[in-house]
Amino acid sequence: MTVSRLCCAAALALLTLAAGCNSQDDNIDTPVVRTESSGPAGIYEGTMTSTDSGDVTDVTAFVDDNETFMLFDSTGALIGSGIYTTVEAARSINWSARLFTTADTTDDTTGDTTSSTTITTLTAQGSYEEQASILVSYSESSGDSGTLSLTYDETAYETRSDVSLVQGTWGLKDAYGAVTSSITVDSGGSFSGSDDDDCTYSGSFTIVNQHYNLYDVTLDSTCSTSTTTDGTTTTTSTSSTTTGLATIQAATTASGTDTLVAVSASTKAAALWQLKPL
Repeated sequence: MTVSRLCCAAALALLTLAAGCNSQDDNIDTPVVRTESSGPAGIYEGTMTSTDSGDVTDVTAFVDDNETFMLFDSTGALIGSGIYTTVEAARSINWSARLFTTADTTDDTTGDTTSSTTITTLTAQGSYEEQASILVSYSESSGDSGTLSLTYDETAYETRSDVSLVQGTWGLKDAYGAVTSSITVDSGGSFSGSDDDDCTYSGSFTIVNQHYNLYDVTLDSTCSTSTTTDGTTTTTSTSSTTTGLATIQAATTASGTDTLVAVSASTKAAALWQLKPL
């Protein structure tokens, strides 16, 4: 898995649409129509609990109304990507996904840290309450099993999306204020960028449903690695295309800034971006 090195609003009001018509009767009420979310679509916060180890992981889920279900932890060490189906009458939900888990190991002699990624498949079954919760039991191809308990985040999800809100330059800085990675999003949602580790990025953000704070994202990544043997330098490049969902996460303090959070995956790679305006 390639976890991108680019690893990543104010209180949000519920969008309402007022409909009215001309009438000679001033006592006729003008109805207020609440935009409906489709099925379990939304942004969720919750926990993933392993039955085998007892480990509890805090997770976030992005679920759109096109059956895409993305799950991730705060660091990108765990990313789940798949599709879901529902039976509306029973409020039941099934989720099939690839689960990417990354672990770091440090060499005791050199101090070098390397990352290794395990990809397993996951199936989950359970129930949902629209605009409230998702509760499922899961089993992995590795033999692990557990539960996933998610609570709908109305504040995060129920605000409008617009490409103009994503437009601009986003990235990360190191502890000394130097920019280490960045992307620039144009007025059409297309972006390009790079980081200090010889990776380049391109792709696009597009609106899923303008009433809600989720975007489709496509990310093309190319990373180069150079090795020198007997005075000869060889450069190899690795490319991947991942797709997923993104949101603009509101600042948590008055002096803070919003965060562009995007999670995407393919059959062999996954990425989490958590970017700040530059």
